[in-house]
Amino acid sequence: MSEGFDCLKLKVGARSVDADIERVRAVREAVGDRIALRVDANGAWDRETARRALDGLAAFDLAYAEQPLPADDLEGLATLRETGRGSRVPIAVDESVGARGLDAVLDADAADVAVLKPMALGGPDQALAAALRVRSTGVDPVVTTTIDAVVARTAAVHVAAAVPDVSPCGLATGSLLDEDLSPDPCPVADGRILVPSGPGLAGGAFDELRRS
Repeated sequence: MSEGFDCLKLKVGARSVDADIERVRAVREAVGDRIALRVDANGAWDRETARRALDGLAAFDLAYAEQPLPADDLEGLATLRETGRGSRVPIAVDESVGARGLDAVLDADAADVAVLKPMALGGPDQALAAALRVRSTGVDPVVTTTIDAVVARTAAVHVAAAVPDVSPCGLATGSLLDEDLSPDPCPVADGRILVPSGPGLAGGAFDELRRS
């Protein structure tokens, strides 16, 4: 990709399954096999629809399907993982972590990937602990933002950097804001973010915010 990204996420679930399959097919054909693709249904499908969608999407070598079922349906997510092993699309949870808690997700064996948002989990320390915990159970952690302003976004960068061998994370969200609190001390460049090396989140990058 011209901006250096090697992983893309597509939203699905707002249209028919057939339309979503064709959209993902078009993207896969456009970007080739070297770009990782993820889809996120935001809990839009029921169990039957999700199974049909994942069977159709399996041909496109997806990294995972995020929240294919509503957040509370951990049993259904676990069943999707089990029944889909022939046409395997890994299952990621996001909203389920907040709705049911990490313990319940892990106990239900409901996920291959856990999407972790530091500002939704109580801050960087809690998010890092969650990431290391899920990793220890064989679940892959992915750190993302909640479309945060620059301070919280920078904290999420630090969390992601502290997870060994972390998968591509959803941190390139600053451009989605009309304006921000402060200049970004760790902007995305060529698909990468350099972690600030100063004390705290980013040295003195946010001192003006403290004084205002």
